Amino acid sequence: MRRPELQLMIAILLNLCASGAVHAQQARPHQPKKLVTMTAENLTANRQGGPTTFGLFFAQGDVTNTVRIDELPTQVDIKRRWDDGSVKHAVVTVNFPPLGPKERKTFSCFPTGPLDTGPPVPVDSLKKIPNVKVVVQIHNGPTRTANLRSAIAAGPIRTWLQGELVTEYHFKMAPRGGKNNQPDPDLMVRFRVRVYPSSKSARVTVVVENTWMTTPGGIPYNVKILRGKKEIFSQKQVGKWPEKEIPSQRRKVGYFGHGVGARWVKRFWVGSGKVMDGIHIRYDRAYMNQTGLLPRYDLSLRATGQDASRWTSGWNATAHGILQNGSITPFFGRTGGRADIGPLPLWATLYLISQEPWAKRVTLGNGDVSGSCPNHLRDPETDWMVSLDDYPNFSYSKEGWYPTVRNTQKTPYVKPHGSYFIVDAAHQPSLAYVPYLITGDYYYLEEVQWWANANLLSAGVASREGKKGYLWSGQVRGVAWSMRQLIHAAALSPDEGPGKKYFEKKLHSNLAWFKDFVDGKHAIYKPTNIGTYTPGAKATFTERKWKTQKRTYLTMAGWMHNFLTWAISHAAEQGYDDAIPMRDYLMKYTVGIAANPDKIPPHANHAYYLLVGHNSRNPIERRFAGTISELNRLNFHRPATEPKVVISPKVNSEYANAARANIITAFREGLPQSGKALQNINRIVGGRLDYRWAFEIQKK
Repeated sequence: MRRPELQLMIAILLNLCASGAVHAQQARPHQPKKLVTMTAENLTANRQGGPTTFGLFFAQGDVTNTVRIDELPTQVDIKRRWDDGSVKHAVVTVNFPPLGPKERKTFSCFPTGPLDTGPPVPVDSLKKIPNVKVVVQIHNGPTRTANLRSAIAAGPIRTWLQGELVTEYHFKMAPRGGKNNQPDPDLMVRFRVRVYPSSKSARVTVVVENTWMTTPGGIPYNVKILRGKKEIFSQKQVGKWPEKEIPSQRRKVGYFGHGVGARWVKRFWVGSGKVMDGIHIRYDRAYMNQTGLLPRYDLSLRATGQDASRWTSGWNATAHGILQNGSITPFFGRTGGRADIGPLPLWATLYLISQEPWAKRVTLGNGDVSGSCPNHLRDPETDWMVSLDDYPNFSYSKEGWYPTVRNTQKTPYVKPHGSYFIVDAAHQPSLAYVPYLITGDYYYLEEVQWWANANLLSAGVASREGKKGYLWSGQVRGVAWSMRQLIHAAALSPDEGPGKKYFEKKLHSNLAWFKDFVDGKHAIYKPTNIGTYTPGAKATFTERKWKTQKRTYLTMAGWMHNFLTWAISHAAEQGYDDAIPMRDYLMKYTVGIAANPDKIPPHANHAYYLLVGHNSRNPIERRFAGTISELNRLNFHRPATEPKVVISPKVNSEYANAARANIITAFREGLPQSGKALQNINRIVGGRLDYRWAFEIQKK
């Protein structure tokens, strides 16, 4: 190429580059893609603009750094990240503009880079808010007081939220009084102070506990709470229930006071500004389904006006004061249709599918009274819950170690350990998971962790193998709900603090046990070709307790099997891939029955129980059905002299809905025979869906 031609080509290229540079400078800046929308609804008549705090949660990989809400001032306190570092759960505070009474406005959530949240509110500024006092007048004992100012001065100070829009500090103090102003040996008051500088308001959460592991019994007392000199709350005979709320098995036990292992919570607004409650957040239901943190509910479902009326009036009629039970069935072992058990309680399910304020009120209210149950024990050495890592031989069961309670000679008012609740794992509701997810309130986080830990502490030391925390033993439904609580605590415990490491370790330990079972590595409990949970097979659930049948056969409650299948599937959806082998194994049972009506009656999937094998005094010699046809012969072609298998005649029962929910999950995951099984179970269930088990049908 000649030189003039080369120079001309270079000039043309330079001109093109310059032209491109000009266009690049003039191009509009890149707009981040909207992640999700939410609707803010003003439930008050006079709330002006200002900050609102709520929980946000995201699917893995969606939020690398943080988020902003439109162009509004936003503070994001990230509490938990996924394993890839993306944000899973955060407590978000947004300075919303003024909204009229009952006005709704939709806002968009955008992923963004790090936000400058500004400096936190200094602790010294808390001196400007009125002092809050908790006065406890113990029956036949001293009057003792805990006050916020003294708790701040004494320390230690813990921070939960930190930034320019909101800062939340945590303090604690044992009530003091009586001779020599001694601290109460059992009760502890915890103050959580959430300060909103722009509104000149602060929310003070008061939590009163009787949870030390050496506490000897119930404390009978009256309480009042003062803001400055003004009484803002009072309650006589704290913990006393109306007669109608007390389980019949315990109707003659009398008044316990504030029982061992229980706590209560009240929240108050202080300061010169306005109350900053009143904004209700409506989440994007479709996006909630994508996060994997909640069951994938059928988005065509809607709560009805009848649901709203029934639950609003029902909640108002319950005893839901401090240390009472709300909508929780106090005798956990009570049979029959109940709203509080299932993957999530019915009230929480209604809230998630409706996003209505009335359902949220019931959900948060029951999250509050969750603390009334006697399963909260705190280690005075760590000020955290009693850990299996620190106390591997601790157990509520008789075979375990339980600490010696303190001497009560100087506190004769203490009543024997007792509670109106009778708690177990087999009928255990999930009370605080949804409340924590949507609010980020620390009280609910502790409830999520405490319920999971109580199940670990309740397991026998031998079966759980000390601090390993295995939960495979006991009733299959108890294994299911214990695993659900453990999954939730592992999934949402913050990155900072002991909870994440502790609960994830226990969860992975259990999932490893289940995988070893699937792989046939256990000496006694072996898998079958049809997915039977053989560790849960029992010589029970027989009609009229027929002794010969109990000696001859092993039974499985299929509905319990489906509860466990859902729990393990839930772990997989939460991102715990080591749950997949056990999930796929258990699915064989439910899918196999539903997909083969030519081999077994389809209603067998929601039988109260089925015979699954032959019993033996030597566990190693037990024999289980290895095919669907063999399972059919075992149940429907036995000698006429033997009792019939009890089959649930109600096709619209929770049992059938639970089977359908698992088959939907199997279909979404593309498991063998799941499509055929889904067609068959849909014919059985029809349109009679149980909200708690009604999942969306969608393949990945």
